[in-house]
Amino acid sequence: MQNESIEILQTEEEFNHAEQNGFIPGEEELAKDHAELLVNPKTINHHVNEIIDALNNGWLDPTEAFVGLKRLSEVANQATKVIQDRVEEILEGHKGPLKIMNAEISIRKGATRYKFDHIPEIVAYKEKIKILEDKSKAARDAIERGDELYSGKSGEQIPPAEKVVSKSSIAVKLLDK
Repeated sequence: MQNESIEILQTEEEFNHAEQNGFIPGEEELAKDHAELLVNPKTINHHVNEIIDALNNGWLDPTEAFVGLKRLSEVANQATKVIQDRVEEILEGHKGPLKIMNAEISIRKGATRYKFDHIPEIVAYKEKIKILEDKSKAARDAIERGDELYSGKSGEQIPPAEKVVSKSSIAVKLLDK
């Protein structure tokens, strides 16, 4: 095997010449490589796993980990909003989904919604429905308290609403956005 040595560039002129000829990566190339590394799924997973490991090893309080991950999520959401228009421009010029970084990305057209609050008959029916729903909720509450089945003014029995309790959530308000 032949001994290889790295030649040290002595002058700024030699360095600039080497850089211009592609022997030394320039600032822009290094910045691009660094940027690609930042969004690499393995890098992202690594950082999140470091948080989980610190939590599991008792080095990080669970509430601090939760708030930190919530902050990460908020920052990521804000960043995606900032670049969304640029991404849409790219995708509009692309036929079909774009495959990148082991993912498919495409534009999903916004849903069509209809508004009826300007139609008096519909507003009146919705108000009637709201009154019936409130009576049905009151019937459910009466049953839970052990009271007699709730009835309306005319004595008719009001069917109780079905009660569905959603899963609890943890609210985080970031104070230093």
